Amino acid sequence: MKIVIATSGRFHALDLARELKACGHDLIFFSDLLPGRVRRFGLSSTCARSFFPYTWPFVWAARKASDPWNRERWDRLGTRIRERLLFARLPACEIFISMAGLFPRVGKRVQQKGGHWIIERGSRHVLSQKEILMDLPGLGNGGGLAFPVSPFYEHRNLFEYQNADCISIPARHVAESFLERGVPHEKLFVNPYGVDLEMFPPTPFPSNPAPVILYVGTWSWQKGVDVLMRAAAGLNMPFRLLHVGAVADGPSLPSERWFEHIEPVPQWRLKEYYARGDLFAIASRQEGLALVQAQALACGLPLVCTDRTGGDDLRQLLGAAGNEWIRVVPSDCETALRSSVQELLQKIPASSRAAVREPWGSFRTRLGWPEYGKRYDLFLRERWSAA
Repeated sequence: MKIVIATSGRFHALDLARELKACGHDLIFFSDLLPGRVRRFGLSSTCARSFFPYTWPFVWAARKASDPWNRERWDRLGTRIRERLLFARLPACEIFISMAGLFPRVGKRVQQKGGHWIIERGSRHVLSQKEILMDLPGLGNGGGLAFPVSPFYEHRNLFEYQNADCISIPARHVAESFLERGVPHEKLFVNPYGVDLEMFPPTPFPSNPAPVILYVGTWSWQKGVDVLMRAAAGLNMPFRLLHVGAVADGPSLPSERWFEHIEPVPQWRLKEYYARGDLFAIASRQEGLALVQAQALACGLPLVCTDRTGGDDLRQLLGAAGNEWIRVVPSDCETALRSSVQELLQKIPASSRAAVREPWGSFRTRLGWPEYGKRYDLFLRERWSAA
């Protein structure tokens, strides 16, 4: 099939492009990335087209903006420029795949020419996302912002949900948020994101004096770090809580001796920190599928997560071992989070601590990007090959 994939940054769209190309599709990838950077992620630079010569002033201004209002304004201008450029230069294609909110006019143009339009939505339905963000503790209507979700992107998302042929999403809890708002089931394609299995290999059991609970990601209310912090503090056992990532709008970092904070590190270094953890825990209130979960699982860590992280879909991918070593608890329930963390930490057999952690066996390959691409390829061929 002739496929065009369009985004702004890399996100998971570049991984999708690489894997669909490997499946034999004729593919062009549009983004702000320069061809050399695209090539470093495994996609031939001959498949890449860059908006960067035209969008860099807006990207730079958005990053340098001193307040959310100006950041939103510059980001919005960059989005409009990308859409106009692609609308004018759109190659002929059978399938157009775009990140949600970025290219609605282009999607309609593809349909008018007889093609099919898929949007990639990484989070819950935009109205569900908005409701959750409005209720975050300590923020009050988005932490001082007039909007927790940009009206510009909200309107674009709603237009796309109505008009696109398909909405590709990473988790069943995301699907539920669409179904609750009247989007037909047949319009949704659920496909959990993958992970680079070579970058995140199985790790040895750590020899920590006390078990280490690891969380990688932004320290923020949205990520539920207040729930994670309280759950850990109430454990009836020695432990350490290790956080790796940026600090945003969440509660103050704990000052207790059981807590350690590491500033953000390059992705290729994260395996060093997964190797230090006995268990990975994430308490997010709102996201689609947290990629750090797949990274931790690929390194062999047990997982405790909420029902709004996509962890339940990863548990299903990993079969019986997933049911044994992954626990999914309700968001905002510190009691359930605490009991699941304690249960799994106590379940790790002391005799295995010298071994490499490989609980998933042959199912581990299901976590990889190639399997993600194959699922996507099968969906496309079943839906539209005979059309």
